[in-house]
Order: sequence, then structure tokens, then C-alpha cells
Amino acid sequence: MKASRKIVTLFKKLINVLASIVGVQWHDLVDFRVRVAILFRKEHKSKKVFVIGLNKTGTSSLGEAMKSLGYRHLSYSPFVIKTSKNGDIATIKAIASCFDSFDDKPWNDPVLWPMLHAEHPDALWIYTYRDVAKWRSSYLKYSAQNNAMNELSFIESSDAKQFHAKHLDAVRNFESVNEPNLIWLDCDELSSEGSTILSKAIGFDVQIGHHNRTTS
Repeated sequence: MKASRKIVTLFKKLINVLASIVGVQWHDLVDFRVRVAILFRKEHKSKKVFVIGLNKTGTSSLGEAMKSLGYRHLSYSPFVIKTSKNGDIATIKAIASCFDSFDDKPWNDPVLWPMLHAEHPDALWIYTYRDVAKWRSSYLKYSAQNNAMNELSFIESSDAKQFHAKHLDAVRNFESVNEPNLIWLDCDELSSEGSTILSKAIGFDVQIGHHNRTTS
């Protein structure tokens, strides 16, 4: 398994190098992958896994864990985000049917959860949470390091505590009303307690690493 993951990592690095040479961004390749999946309607019937924590709460680490188990995982995609903002629910449903697990926007948007739960009632939902001060600090550092000025200005100008609390309330309400198969994972305990909880929930042994680390 470790050898195969190393091969995949090296392959992705090679793709990134080639993409940069021809002026293509990694997210463009992800969008292309999504469009091809929809075009050929290559639907996956496995139980879905929706990671709905906010960015910088260990969601990328969960995504990598899903990939290590062979899940067809979908993370950040500008095309999917735009589709969601346009209210194209039919396409969002089609995308969800073509992949096994999901994290990042728009999947962590509470507006989509009831619809996704209705479409996939047996799905596993994972909410990763983090202390609001740590979350805000990590989000600001990561955005600055990646020149994500829109994200940087959003966090700097917003009431982080209110935004964080609103999302948490949405998770609690979703869990109370819809009774999904939802587990809560502490971002600071993902590699230890989180790995144990997730392994029990999916029935496979999984070790959650630390990916997308923010430099101090």
C-alpha cells in the first residue's frame, strides 16, 4: 500500500510539472476529471463519505485517508463550486454519483446536506472540528502562503468566531433533523483517536496522516 501511494505521489508531481510547463493549473485537471466522469456517467455504487468540516480542520488529511483505501475521492474543484453556486442541483447529484468520497467546498455547505442525505441515506458523514482560534490562525497562514487573497480577505474581514459557530450549529441541526450516520473527529487528534473512530465506522483499518500542513 505504501509503495503504491509513493507511486501515485510521484505521478502527481510529474503531472504538476508538466502542467506548469504548458500553463495548466492542477485544479484545471481536477475539473477536467469531473467533466469526464459526468460525460461518461461512470457511477460508483459504494457507500459515500462526505467530509463536511471547514477548511483547515484536517479535511485534506481525511481525503488522503480515503484515497489510501481506494475511494474515488473528490476535493476542491472550481467547476463543482460554480455549479453549486448556480443552483444546478441535477449536476451536483450527477457528480456525487460518480465519486465515492468528498471534502472541501461545496460539500461542506449546509445547503447541500439534506439533498445529499436524501440521495445517499446510507452515506457516512464526517465532521472535523477545531478550536476557532487555531482554525482562524491556520486559515490565515495557509491563505497567505498560497496567495489566496480572496480567502485571506474573507477571514480577515469576517467575524471568525461567528462564522465558525454558525457552521457548527448547522452541523448539529443537520444531525438532529436528518439523523445521518455522522461521526465527529477532533482535528488535533486525527492521527490517534480519529484513526480509531474512522476505522470502526468504515470497517477498515485506516491511519490518518497530516497533509496540507501550514508552515509556522
